[in-house]
Amino acid sequence: MKTFKLLLVLCIVTGSLMAVDYEAIMSEGTRLARAQNYQAAIDEWSKIPEDSPLFEKAQKNITRARSKLDAERAAAATVTPPPPPPPPVFTAPKPEMKTAASTRPRITTKRVNVGVIAFTAESGVAASDAATINSMFNGELVLSKKFELLDRSQMDNMLKEAEFQQTGCTSSECAVQVGKMLNMQKMFFGTLSKLGNKYFILINLIDIESSKVDHYVKYRFDSLEESESAMKKIVAQFDEAIAEMMKAPEKVLTVEELGQRRDEAFGGVIRNSIIAGSLIAIGVGSWIGGDMMYNSGVNLYPSYKNAFASSEAEQLHDSIVSAGDLADTLYLVSESTLILSAVFLVWDAVDFFIYSSYAGQIQERKKAAMTTSFYFVPGRDTTKFGLTYRF
Repeated sequence: MKTFKLLLVLCIVTGSLMAVDYEAIMSEGTRLARAQNYQAAIDEWSKIPEDSPLFEKAQKNITRARSKLDAERAAAATVTPPPPPPPPVFTAPKPEMKTAASTRPRITTKRVNVGVIAFTAESGVAASDAATINSMFNGELVLSKKFELLDRSQMDNMLKEAEFQQTGCTSSECAVQVGKMLNMQKMFFGTLSKLGNKYFILINLIDIESSKVDHYVKYRFDSLEESESAMKKIVAQFDEAIAEMMKAPEKVLTVEELGQRRDEAFGGVIRNSIIAGSLIAIGVGSWIGGDMMYNSGVNLYPSYKNAFASSEAEQLHDSIVSAGDLADTLYLVSESTLILSAVFLVWDAVDFFIYSSYAGQIQERKKAAMTTSFYFVPGRDTTKFGLTYRF
């Protein structure tokens, strides 16, 4: 018994030592952030796994730390600006760059691979403010279920290897070039401006393959304190746009396909009309036959009533009963076939409606494709007029 208790205590102690104290990791990251060692704090908070209840809090801390880190970098760049870079030359990416980017997973049915180009500050907006809002936008994209965001540091390293400067990249051509270098499906780029006391932000989502802007969002907010909620609303609009893009487009039938379906519907009209007509004929004929058998039984009844011999009365009785039974059978057949004919008539009406719909669509297509030309040919003795149609 003592051995069992000793083993139980050892298991509990061992499990406690092996468990990761995520609270201690959060505290250590907070200490590093207060010491303005933001990169180390980000690395510390990144250790929190997704299944931990502290994961969401850690992600928010990482977003804030990245915002402050980007702001410090922007401020340092403003104080000691580097020499102006030469104009960007759009050249093909290096072979090793292409190989590194090609290792990233391609688009899936749920998430879209995207990158974010640094927002451009315009009209009195500080570069540090634009960097902060850019980091908030990136943080909301990470929480989104529609986008797979390329990490900012990884993106900077890949562009640095390609010797590409993304500063001032505000055109769609530049965004497409960067997206091709990073092997992304889509790219975000935008501008932040200020007019009076209000901020205005414009963010574009461009498709790298088609070089067309899929969606853009314009948003206005009154102060930088509202920027976090503004980024949430903007990302929500992009989520809805991506969800709409992923829907399968409705197939537009060609004139030949419409003609084939029209002919099938017309065949159904003919088939159902023939079946319904045949059933009506059978039903009416059965009803007439039932009347005839019923009347024959009625006509035999006076003879049966006046018959004196039992054998004769018995024969007349059997004949009347047989006539009545046969009349009932014919009436039942008549009612059944008439009900079934009504069903085929309804089916016939549905097929005729479908046929009319396809025929109308074909007529509209032909009218849209029809060209009319009027010609006038003067001659020495006669003058010709004409009107031609072309389908």
